[in-house]
Amino acid sequence: MSIRTPFVSRARLFTLGIDDETGRGFLAIPVSIGAIDTHERYALTPEQLERFLADEDAAGDFADECRAREHDSLLLGEQGWRRGTPIAPPPAGTPLPPRPARAPAAPRTDAADAIRASEPPAGTWFGPEPGVDLPIVATPHLRELAPLDARVAAVAAAARAGDLSGREALVDLLHDASDDILLETRLQAQRLLVVLARDEDFADPTTFRYLDDAPEELLHDVAGLGRRMQARSAIDVLVRVGRGHWRDQDVRRSIIPSLLMLVDRSDDERREEPTLVSLAKSAHRTLQDESATYLLSGQPWSPRPAIERMRAGAIKAHASGSRSATWFLAPDLSLWSGIPGPYLKDVVLTDDDLAAVVGWADALDALPWVAGRKYVHGHDVDGGPSLR
Repeated sequence: MSIRTPFVSRARLFTLGIDDETGRGFLAIPVSIGAIDTHERYALTPEQLERFLADEDAAGDFADECRAREHDSLLLGEQGWRRGTPIAPPPAGTPLPPRPARAPAAPRTDAADAIRASEPPAGTWFGPEPGVDLPIVATPHLRELAPLDARVAAVAAAARAGDLSGREALVDLLHDASDDILLETRLQAQRLLVVLARDEDFADPTTFRYLDDAPEELLHDVAGLGRRMQARSAIDVLVRVGRGHWRDQDVRRSIIPSLLMLVDRSDDERREEPTLVSLAKSAHRTLQDESATYLLSGQPWSPRPAIERMRAGAIKAHASGSRSATWFLAPDLSLWSGIPGPYLKDVVLTDDDLAAVVGWADALDALPWVAGRKYVHGHDVDGGPSLR
């Protein structure tokens, strides 16, 4: 969806925009849904849009009316998402609060061997962690808030060894109606099931019980994507987290980096901080977007483009002396291949760093990837030849 925003009022906290696909005008106000900040868009007639563009006070009065509404009949494109709490503008004459100063970054060594996996990958829950045999969960903070359930951990450990038969146990966890099974456990089971699932598992819409409350068209697209494991994984978890109004920031950070690599976002969307709502819409649009070729059934998926992107980015950053990162690709590449690599986040690459990234990329390139096959820790989920 392409959107133009011809007018933004920072004093009255509203935006006037036009949806290029439909030609409809709208007024957007910021809202909060729990810990999530997003926007509500209210439909405008062409006459209203023209008047509001010429009269900020009239537009601001309409924005205040929208904030006072107790119903959402004028909301655009928000079906299924709970209405948030409108954020009111500051009282008249009150200056906007100053932007808080950014805390200085913690000192960090640039040596690749010291940085390598210095903190668990943010993009996946079940990637390998050097020196530890058990699977990990997102971040150290999340590990305290939601320790990996023993039943899920057993399936994850078996998968690392090549035994992918634990799918049925995960499905049982998802469908168990017992009250003693925590939301964290169901969410972990779903995430791992997405990683291990075969095409036939995704073809059955009853496999993922917690997608039942997703929009029907989104469920249909997710189930029919074949071996586009990355997109399915990110969207499945995104929908579950959004629908469950999950409050933990670390859970959302663990899925957003991967999803940002998978969806095409418009220029306007790139200028805004991503939210669960905006990412869900971008992801849904991308699945029908011809520019996302490796997500489409016409081109079998392969990780090779991601490997080359990582290598080329590191070489370019090293040559220019600019900061670079592998943290948004390393978790997924480690999960697919079973070979952990340098986990670098916003650092100026030393010669050793560059050698570590290029060496890892070369090792990944040397694996016998078969386009269209889905791998977990180097094992083909359909029982085909392993990568190593």
